[in-house]
Amino acid sequence: MATDGNKRYLQYILLLGEGSKAVLEGILIREVNRKEKTLEQLLLDCKHSIEKRLHISTQRDHIFPNDTEVNTDLSTWDLSLLAKVILSLQPSSLSWNERAAVRIIKDMRDDIFAHAPSMSFESEDFDMHWTELSVTLRQLMSSLEIVIHEKCEERINRLETMYTGSEDVTNIVRESCQNDEELNNLADTLIRIIKSESKHLSDKIDEGFILVEEKMEKSRQETEAVVRNVNEETREYIKTQASDLKEHIDEKTEDIERSIDGAVASTSEVLNVLEDNVSQTTSALHDLRGNIHEHFKALSEQVAVNTEQSARTSAYVQETKDEMQVMKDVLRNLCEQMKTMQTQGKEFTTPQEFHIKLDIKATSRETEDLVEDQLIETFENVMKKVKRARLAGDVQQNEKLVKIVQQFKDDLETIDGVEIQDVKKECILLVIICSSLESMLESIKYSLSEQFSEHFRKMSRVLTDQHDQLIEIKVHVRNCSIRKVLRYMESTQRKKKTLRLSVRVHSLSGLKEMCKTFMEGTMEDRVREMSECLSEQHQTKINIQSGVDTSQIQSILRVNDTTLIRELPSTSAQNEDAKEVVSAIKVLRTKTMNVRLPDDRSVCSIYRLCSTADEFTLMADYSNSKLKRMNPAYEIVDYCSLPGKPWGVCLVNDTEIAVALNNNCVQFMNLRNQLELTKLVRFTHPCWSLSCDGERLFIKGGDSVYSYNTSGLDKRTLYTEPTEHAVYQNIAISSDGKSLYVLKDDNGFVAIDLNGRIVGCYEDVTKRRLDDICVDGRGHVFVCDKTSNVITMIDEKSLTKIKDLTDTTNTVREPWVLCYHRNHSVLVIGHLRRDTLTLLELSN
Repeated sequence: MATDGNKRYLQYILLLGEGSKAVLEGILIREVNRKEKTLEQLLLDCKHSIEKRLHISTQRDHIFPNDTEVNTDLSTWDLSLLAKVILSLQPSSLSWNERAAVRIIKDMRDDIFAHAPSMSFESEDFDMHWTELSVTLRQLMSSLEIVIHEKCEERINRLETMYTGSEDVTNIVRESCQNDEELNNLADTLIRIIKSESKHLSDKIDEGFILVEEKMEKSRQETEAVVRNVNEETREYIKTQASDLKEHIDEKTEDIERSIDGAVASTSEVLNVLEDNVSQTTSALHDLRGNIHEHFKALSEQVAVNTEQSARTSAYVQETKDEMQVMKDVLRNLCEQMKTMQTQGKEFTTPQEFHIKLDIKATSRETEDLVEDQLIETFENVMKKVKRARLAGDVQQNEKLVKIVQQFKDDLETIDGVEIQDVKKECILLVIICSSLESMLESIKYSLSEQFSEHFRKMSRVLTDQHDQLIEIKVHVRNCSIRKVLRYMESTQRKKKTLRLSVRVHSLSGLKEMCKTFMEGTMEDRVREMSECLSEQHQTKINIQSGVDTSQIQSILRVNDTTLIRELPSTSAQNEDAKEVVSAIKVLRTKTMNVRLPDDRSVCSIYRLCSTADEFTLMADYSNSKLKRMNPAYEIVDYCSLPGKPWGVCLVNDTEIAVALNNNCVQFMNLRNQLELTKLVRFTHPCWSLSCDGERLFIKGGDSVYSYNTSGLDKRTLYTEPTEHAVYQNIAISSDGKSLYVLKDDNGFVAIDLNGRIVGCYEDVTKRRLDDICVDGRGHVFVCDKTSNVITMIDEKSLTKIKDLTDTTNTVREPWVLCYHRNHSVLVIGHLRRDTLTLLELSN
């Protein structure tokens, strides 16, 4: 039988089907207009990333029927396809808030079909889901054109009153779900239930009318029969009876009049009730007026926040100037290191490269893209990589700009052994090739000069005049490319010649005296004298180091059954053996564990894992807004519902944890006997991932990493990633607690110290974007990539790849988050939209 819960559920589905589709179509059309391309061109440009996200073949075939044809009829796209295409556009002008809102709509749509629903909503659940969906839609609508905004607002208002208006509900359903077969089927089911109940009531009413008509017909027939059988002899009797009947009717009339008077009194009571309802309505309107006042107050507060953000923008400009000064100081320091190597006689064995990056800032994203293409084409033309200009659309050749770029190239290549090899789009990346250490030093020195900066100021002025709006070009030398050259120089320095001297010892006492000589440093003095003599002879620094192969001595001691020497320093050979042991680590076995609870409403999505000191596992379940705790046997023993969807979790100390939520908050919790919510701290930035060293709380949100004390105060900005559109990324503290690993937006990760200085970086040779990172406390880092199903093991000291972990059963699919249990040598893997964890037991 149909219930109000069925109607509420249908009302929610219609808003999801009609309102969400209209908003997402508006966002896609906005992206097409910003790119100044047709929808077909945009889809073909992003075909690879779109097909990579569309795991269902029917969706890929729907949008790309063949290699050349593209289905651009948005009226045939369903909600899931729209969301996936929008999230796949590269590059995208969507803010991280808009991308998160699109993902929320997609998750809401997927959650309806993840498990068999009851097709009913309690009033409280309906209010929660309706509010979340309508707020998300209005957030996305705010950036659309006014026509689309008003159209979407009208649809939301119409669906809110769908059961009070005169419009046919079936027509509303057909219009809302016409392109989403799954939503249409679910809505049809609900309509059939509601119509079935309506038909049942209609049939009961019809039966009642038929029964009344039958009784009336029977009475009429009986009356006619009596009339026909009445004769003259009975008419007087009838008159008598009629007189009596009249008296009786008069009495009944008086009774009816009294009943009418009573009805009038009842009507007065009804009118009084109506007056009470009108009074309540007036009170409700008064409350509504108060809510509107509160809303305007909130808007005023938002204006104040925007003003504060403008002040922060000014502070950011000043901070950018400070960063440029820091960059110059770092470059000067790197030059000093290279000069030191030059005095040591070091030189390139092969030509080396360093990078100059140009960041473009204009008043609109479209102008930035246009100027970027124009500069790249100009550089390519000047470098004679193309024979003629290939500028398309509104991009036109600017002779002044060509002259300035040509002058910049000539100034740089006047340095002997220097050549601009390539120009890449990142925003714009110039690859400079230097054939010698001296040429690289001169090039860096030139990049610090005023003449170098003046070239780009001229470019900015020329482009500003051409495009009639302010265009700024920010240029800097990428320090990581210089450090890469230094690492190359250091690696060549490590190549050394080794001499092995065989010493024959006739007694254990002689062996003891020889070891004593090395331990007291006498032998080191002689070796140092050799180094000084050879350095003087060859006019260059020569360093000789000595060592004893302790494995041979230990072998002698084992043969002679003595403990003369218990411990000697390790040799390089032993270090190589250790590396071989590390590379021999392999996956022994795999196991899957269920993490779904009976009252979970959605398929689990584990966004972060954390291991406690007693080997318990904490899981942040984003889909169900819960934090779950598993014992060492990987059984769920406790859970707690959260005031938001969790993005991350970390230990603060042995009895307290912190959970990052999607509403810019961090929820602290007690870990003692039972999970318990304590304080909630709000921030002005997103809280994606977090880590803690016991004293400072590190939070990754947007494009920056922030540091706070454990009370959420004393804010410091440690690191800002050079990207315009930051995406969800994780961070992790190193095994020694002295540095922080931050996943990069494009590939690999960087290591920064606790003051924000970059101390190392790792780049994956396959250019994969990593999804999570964790350490094992034994000098190793694990990273994973959901798309390629790969988990990589990295040496924490050198930040170089050791190996990719593989399991023979091939059960590791789409790894999303990682956590290592040191005592059991188990790597725990969490997944998106899956009710299980995967456990990898590794060899020691």
